[in-house]
Parts: sequence; structure tokens; C-alpha cells
Amino acid sequence: MRVASLDIGSYTARMLVAETLTESKDFLPLARERDYINVADFYEKNTGIIKQKAVENTVKVIKKFLEKAKKLGTQKFYAVATGVIREAKNREEFIAQIKELTGIKATIISGEKEAQLTSEGVIHSLKLRKDTSFMIVDIGGGSTEFFIKTKNMPYICSIPLGAAVLQNKENAAFYVKNMLRENFGNIVFKAEKLIGTGGTITTLVAMAHGITFDKVSPENLNGKVLTLKQAKDIFEDLISMNLQEMIDKFGLDKNRAKVIIPGTIILLSIMEFFGFSQIIASLSDILEGIILRCISHFKS
Repeated sequence: MRVASLDIGSYTARMLVAETLTESKDFLPLARERDYINVADFYEKNTGIIKQKAVENTVKVIKKFLEKAKKLGTQKFYAVATGVIREAKNREEFIAQIKELTGIKATIISGEKEAQLTSEGVIHSLKLRKDTSFMIVDIGGGSTEFFIKTKNMPYICSIPLGAAVLQNKENAAFYVKNMLRENFGNIVFKAEKLIGTGGTITTLVAMAHGITFDKVSPENLNGKVLTLKQAKDIFEDLISMNLQEMIDKFGLDKNRAKVIIPGTIILLSIMEFFGFSQIIASLSDILEGIILRCISHFKS
């Protein structure tokens, strides 16, 4: 069966179309789509309301996704809504309008559920052993999710700290470190590996390895390593440039260029706070996690 998973987030909507292989509990990826919807730009923090423009942006992108998916013979669609959508007072109305105008019913999931599904996609795609201890970090536009697996029960946490959220913060690095201390200051654990997903991390890894953005794919990116030194060197380059220079030198699109510096501050702070000298990239994430859940559902 051909299925599609969709993630409607604070700034982007993404879709993965796959052929499920239920006998082997696996899947064959067929197409991956990503586009900006910028919901967070039309979210009023003081009222908690998502404006109508965000609905229009989201509907336009989802309709484009559906056209592609249906051409591939997709039979079922599974969508989740994350980021600022789950914080909004009118989140149910937002989801209802998306369903009315596209036919797609998205489920609003918690940050912890997002981290769990992301971890399932990463673990499957990177073929992580059960006896391996690791931390998976997903830096998004509106939040950052952590999944920490050691010998004890997994620790799952979502904090309202994203690349776009940090964009206009003064003393951004100090703010991030305070957030990490507040959420992890009393937690003691030792993980062997740090694994990262989300646009900031995959962009930095592509830059470090000379992978052009038209060639970014799980096949080319998954498992690639970014050292702390490489991340710091790229950061020093970025902060010396204006927006247009970033676009011209690195080939970033305008939306990514706007948030790559705050996103890198979050990544550097996490690596230094937890004492990691490198991070392993995974382009595979929640989209793969949703597909795997679908396969488990079919089997049962």
C-alpha cells in the first residue's frame, strides 16, 4: 500500500510518500516534499490566535503535496500538526479549516509525542542498536525536542526553543543556556552518541560536507558527522555575513538564511552543555516514524 505522512509545523510543511512493506515491517520511500507555510509568522503570541493567512499558506502547500501524492497512487494520508499550532487557542479551528479545504485531517500532537515519533524514524533509518545509548535532538522553528536513551527508561522532553523563536532574542546564547539549565540541570546521564535532525542541523552538515542542497537526501546525509569545531567555524563565517551574502555563498534559501544563525546557536549550546564533540545527522525523522506506526497498525 502507498501511504503519505505529513508534518505541518511552525514554518514548514513536509510530506513523505512511501510503499509499505508490511511483511518486513519496512517501507520504500518514493517522494519527499517540503515547503514553507510560515504559520508562526501569523501567530499572535499575546492573543494565542493563528491568523487566516496561515490557513491560506498551509492549504496552498498541502494541495500541491496532494497532487503529487495522488499521481503516485497514494491511498492513505496520515498528518500531524506540531510547533506553534499546538500552542494556539484556535488550533482546532485551524485544523478544521485545513480538513474542510483539503480533506486532510491532521492530529495535533504534543512535543513529547513528536519526540517519540522522531526517535522511531531516526532509530530505524540509522539502524541504531538496542544496546546503544544516545540523545536525539530535533531543532525546529518553534521548539526543540529531545529523546535521550540510556540504560534507564528513555527521557523525552520538548522545550519552546526553536530557530525562529530565537531570531529576535537579545543575548541569544545566554538565553539558550539558561533554558538548558532549567530543563536539564538536575538530570544526570551519559550517552554515547548525539544524533540531530531538523533543518538547522541537516543544513550545517550539508555545508560541512560540500553537499549541494539539491542533492540533500537521506541517502546522502544520514550518518554524516559534524564536529563541534566544524560547527563553530561555519558559525564564525555566518555571523560575518549579511543575509544576501549567506544566500550567495552557501546557496541557502532566504527563509533558511534568516534562521540559520539562531539555529546554530542552539546546536552549539546543546553540544557544549552536554559535552558532545560531534553530532550525527539524520534527515529521516518524524515522517518515517509515522510511516512505521502505520505499518505496525496494518500488521495488528
